[in-house]
Amino acid sequence: MGYILIPVYSNNERIDLITGLVANYHFNPFAKRENRRSERQKIGEAVSEYTGEVFKVQEANLLDKIKRIGTFHVNLFGNRGSHYVGTFTFDNSGELTYLKISVPETAEKRE
Repeated sequence: MGYILIPVYSNNERIDLITGLVANYHFNPFAKRENRRSERQKIGEAVSEYTGEVFKVQEANLLDKIKRIGTFHVNLFGNRGSHYVGTFTFDNSGELTYLKISVPETAEKRE
């Protein structure tokens, strides 16, 4: 199990914060006796700290263990119709960088 904390922004303003405990699945494919890549999935439910909406979480992470860089893709499906899609990167400094997240009109109207 792993804890997720995903801030959601629209027009540079935080409109939501999704948190929860989800299941982690790890895959380490071997190629030519090298364990270079790691694939991880997170699946479960999380809750909006702002509205209480419950989200189904589907996250896929691809990591290069040698370079220590990776990309994270997350889909959040809310039980009230919200749908957030996000992309993040991870680099060898340990920084998690937000790239983009799409926010439906219904989420912006909730403010």
